[in-house]
Amino acid sequence: MKKIVAAGIAASLALLPVANPAFARKNDARGEPIETASLPADGFDIRWGRAKTVIPLPRDRVVALLHDYGRYAEIFPYFRASRVLASRGHEALVYLEASLAYDSITLWGNLRISSTQRDGAHVIEATLKRGNVNHFHAIWTVRELPTGQASEVEFKLLVDPNLKLPSSVISSENVRAARKALAALRRKAGEAS
Repeated sequence: MKKIVAAGIAASLALLPVANPAFARKNDARGEPIETASLPADGFDIRWGRAKTVIPLPRDRVVALLHDYGRYAEIFPYFRASRVLASRGHEALVYLEASLAYDSITLWGNLRISSTQRDGAHVIEATLKRGNVNHFHAIWTVRELPTGQASEVEFKLLVDPNLKLPSSVISSENVRAARKALAALRRKAGEAS
């Protein structure tokens, strides 16, 4: 009985950081901070994953990287495939395929991606049209810093992968995936500078 209680307490303690919506700061390989948070999502048991950092490129160059939808599989580590199915300007229908759990699970979706200016920022938003996940919503917000030589980039991700997992585990993965996406974008930006 004591072992069961101890295991339950250990599991609860392991999930505490997931439930805390306060920002956490971790440095990427270059030592630059990436702030992360788990934020509530209206109408969902799962939470948004949010990451924010500064990328040393002007806003237009960061946005150009994000508009390259067909190369997402080259930029972001969790995508195995990315294909533009249809496009008009920077609006597109894009097929994305991701792998999880050491390539044992494949998730795919056709996403509608739109690109707009909002409140002095460039916003790129992706929503699920069809796929094998329950929900997918991603938002990139890119703001140019006053110097004009760097941009503040925020990425929010809400994915419900249609897996039998606790919402706390999925929410934690949303935060981790948002952080990995920003770290990958920063690496790509380093190659582009």
